[in-house]
Amino acid sequence: MPGGLQRLTALPDRRGWLLSGLIYFLFAAISVLFGLETGILRWQPDGSGLLAMALIALVIPSLLEELFFRAPLLWATRGRAFFWGAISLALFILWHPLNAWLFLAEVRILFFDPRFLIIAAGLGLACTMSTVMTRSIVPATLMHWLTVTGWKGLFGGEQFIGA
Repeated sequence: MPGGLQRLTALPDRRGWLLSGLIYFLFAAISVLFGLETGILRWQPDGSGLLAMALIALVIPSLLEELFFRAPLLWATRGRAFFWGAISLALFILWHPLNAWLFLAEVRILFFDPRFLIIAAGLGLACTMSTVMTRSIVPATLMHWLTVTGWKGLFGGEQFIGA
């Protein structure tokens, strides 16, 4: 059994990357269509400050949330991964309104919006599936990061958080 750091930094094999890419593509396509149709997303490309925002988003929320919500799945046995994955997903979804309620008043309206929570649930499901199937949090961290960066840089996310 690999040690903690080795598990956290393990990369998936080629098949795992392909599987994660497919999972992310499906999530992203469905989320963008859903978001544009319901109005939670608007095509508003904004390159100003994109690099700084992307670098920050890689750590907060992407890496930190994946370490908290998905990394424990690396220690779950295959037989218990579905159970722990479901708990991880539920906690991830609940975390967003709780986080807004406790710490981020400026995003309360957004983080309690059912449309946002549906997309967050889709992201959580995609990240959970990828982590369980590849036994790596690296693809999930990248999925999370691409989603946050795309949302803020391409789909008007910054307008919701007053930044």
